[in-house]
Amino acid sequence: MPGLNTTKNSCLMHFSLLVMMVYPKKISEGVLVKESENRFILWCTGRLGCEGIKIEIKLLRRQDLISVLSQIFKPQSDTITITTYLSPEDMDSVVLAVMPRKGLKRLQQEVQDLAHFATEKKTEKFDLPPQLGILAEFSEVANEFLSVPVCKTISDNFDVF
Repeated sequence: MPGLNTTKNSCLMHFSLLVMMVYPKKISEGVLVKESENRFILWCTGRLGCEGIKIEIKLLRRQDLISVLSQIFKPQSDTITITTYLSPEDMDSVVLAVMPRKGLKRLQQEVQDLAHFATEKKTEKFDLPPQLGILAEFSEVANEFLSVPVCKTISDNFDVF
């Protein structure tokens, strides 16, 4: 998994402790061990103002013929979910979502914070692909979080959306 080494090296650069969560409740440092056949969790901590980051990698099941055949009829992708836990006293809560436009309205109806607080923002201002949509509580939130390097990374890796 070449992407895993890049992610691991980036986390090691920015955090003082890199812990791989292992099932059942074992913790190992520096070694990635499966939580299940298709799920991995990486936990990083040790940065000022950030309690930690949880990177969850869910791969599609490719071990059996039924799963492979089901991909023909209902295509899915591997997913990487990055959850950042910030110190509550160091930061105000914000609402921000960047995702493909086709699922934007559905997500806004399903997620309570997006339904109550967020409005759609223009992507042209951020040099993002037109297929992406932005939901944010305030324009300042989008301006602060979607900096030029972040927008460039999103644009370069648009295929993962």
